[in-house]
Amino acid sequence: MTILGRFSAISILVLSLIPISLAQISISKIQKKALLNGFEIYFLPPLQQDVSQFTLMIKNGAAFDPTGKWGVTNLMIRMLLNGGSKKFSPEHIKQNFEAMDVRIQNRVEWDAVFISGKVPTSQLSNTLSILAEIIVNPNFTEEKFQQEKKLLLQEFQLQHNLHDSTQSVFRRKLFGPNPYARAVKGTIESIANLSLVDVKIQYRKLIMPNQAQLALYYDDFDNRLFFSMGRPWGGWVRSEPAPFTFRKASVSTDKRIVLIDSVASKSVIRVGGLTIAKSDRSYYPFKVLEHYLTLSLPDWAREIENSNQIRGSVSFSSMHMPGDFQITLQVEHSHVGDYLRKCLNTLDHLAAGEINLKRYQEAKELAFLALKQRLENQKEQLVELLEANLYGLGISYLVNFGLRLDRVQPHQFSEMIARYLKEDSLIIVVSGPAPKISESLSQFGPFQLLK
Repeated sequence: MTILGRFSAISILVLSLIPISLAQISISKIQKKALLNGFEIYFLPPLQQDVSQFTLMIKNGAAFDPTGKWGVTNLMIRMLLNGGSKKFSPEHIKQNFEAMDVRIQNRVEWDAVFISGKVPTSQLSNTLSILAEIIVNPNFTEEKFQQEKKLLLQEFQLQHNLHDSTQSVFRRKLFGPNPYARAVKGTIESIANLSLVDVKIQYRKLIMPNQAQLALYYDDFDNRLFFSMGRPWGGWVRSEPAPFTFRKASVSTDKRIVLIDSVASKSVIRVGGLTIAKSDRSYYPFKVLEHYLTLSLPDWAREIENSNQIRGSVSFSSMHMPGDFQITLQVEHSHVGDYLRKCLNTLDHLAAGEINLKRYQEAKELAFLALKQRLENQKEQLVELLEANLYGLGISYLVNFGLRLDRVQPHQFSEMIARYLKEDSLIIVVSGPAPKISESLSQFGPFQLLK
């Protein structure tokens, strides 16, 4: 199926999922257009006549950060959007965006970069022209580099907490030599060592039109907007993209359990393992498990603490390469051992086929509802469309999401857990005061102590 066909298919999904007030999307009006440099543009029928939203995706991300220079892609994007261009100063661009009531946001992931905007429809053409000037002709100056670098380092210092530190250790243990082991934003040490040359090299390596796709809500039936984009975006020079070839993640078999000594009032627990790439068939059972365990957390709290409340979450990420599954809890120091044992026992019972079928069905429904709600949000709908292309899934991933969830059988659910989330392959990271936690943690095996 062509990409245009895939985007047409998603309209069927939107018709079936989103509220009836938004169900008048015309499949035939969705158009794919492209400039000669390979830059692809997808026009979706507008949901609001006076406001338009757009998302630009570039199919390169923080996974391409060079070793020891983690966070350079994130810093480069910040400079790109805040540093002005060879034609316009940062102040000029800021004033123009404010005058036009334009709001721009960016998100850097391992596999891609997303730049999203919300703008009055009457200012869409001007906004895209300015955005093109920023991206195609950036002005990377030493002064702006030092400013952004300083701001980023300040953010690190303000945001540092136990959840960040346990996540950092967890990812390093789980992903090993794979770039997914490193935080998208890098570390204080890696950012401090970056230079302006590093930023310029990363821009040339990643930012190219033949790796870019723009999706927006606009009915360009007369091609007026598309033709107006030819000049500002047409000068963007295509290049050969870097191949997505990285070492596979390899879980450490030595001291999979880590204790981060901390004086915090509560302990943070992370338990998880390597999963699968987004194109793997096991994706759907993992989505069910994510919600099944989320529904189970209150029962854990009642059993262990006689409480109906618990601070915790369950997350599953899946990308070009195998992602991760995590259970994260914040608990009293005295309950660390109890919650760890409950977590491991639950996974063992599920792997053995001991499944609460009512909760299992509810988890499927919640997984479906989560995607449905994302598609009801205009900005997130654009991201979902673009990610379908990013991961080569075809829009069938979205169109048939509910159907494929429904087809997941309990035995497949158990087999997936037994294969990927066995106790001897799990990474366990705990933060808290070592004197209070060490004894209970030692019952799960030898652990590494980090000060």
